[in-house]
Amino acid sequence: MDISIRKATTEDFGAVLNILEMATLKLLVKDVHQWEFPWDENEVKSYIETDSFYIACADNQAVGCFGLKPFENNPFAAD
Repeated sequence: MDISIRKATTEDFGAVLNILEMATLKLLVKDVHQWEFPWDENEVKSYIETDSFYIACADNQAVGCFGLKPFENNPFAAD
């Protein structure tokens, strides 16, 4: 199995949105309200367009995604 992680592109929008919504639905079934459902499509597009979202693929199939953003007021940051 070939596994890779790369920055998401606008072409990945549908896959990213689907992964986020499926994960959110699975959490809601468990009464975990971690994210809003449905996801705001413009917000997801913004994450992708600002290079802060990544997609994980297994054999060229999207299987996961995650976002990174700066840690504001980081108590561990070097001065």
